[in-house]
Amino acid sequence: MSTLRYPQGNGQAEASNKTIINCLKNSLTDKKGKWPDELLECLWAYRTTKRRATGETPFPLAFGSKAIIPPNIIVPSISTLLPSIEQNSKEMATSLDMVEEKCEHTITLIATYQQQFLSNYNKRAKIRQFQLRDLILRKAFITARREASKKMDPIWEGLYNISRVGCKGHYTLATMNDKEIKKQ
Repeated sequence: MSTLRYPQGNGQAEASNKTIINCLKNSLTDKKGKWPDELLECLWAYRTTKRRATGETPFPLAFGSKAIIPPNIIVPSISTLLPSIEQNSKEMATSLDMVEEKCEHTITLIATYQQQFLSNYNKRAKIRQFQLRDLILRKAFITARREASKKMDPIWEGLYNISRVGCKGHYTLATMNDKEIKKQ
């Protein structure tokens, strides 16, 4: 279910919903109950804002043409600048022919963005190698028993040792009594 055709499974739906909700929060500073009135403007802003990863707005990537501003706002566009319907049709056909090239260009931009993101992430990542029997602390995860935990509770727990070393930085932890800890 984690495919491009199923955005609920790969986090795209949550990411776009988060962006739209943030836009609504910013536009509703003093008019809290009026979010339905502001929703269309936030959706329009979301659909017509260029993304850093692709350099394009979502609209032309999905539909192959730029979004046209509602008719009550007059802004020059190809359809209004060209004198005849025939010329407009030719320009639209040309832009439709360029859709595949635009998609390839966007894929290249995405790959470049991902490489930049990965290199920035790897700059900050501190790779540490552990050996058998090394003593370590483990990050305390919020579990059912810790749900009511306080703000000042420790974020690290226990004193564990490494009982087995796996590949790619995977380790099996054991307590000081050599009892292995199961994955959480």
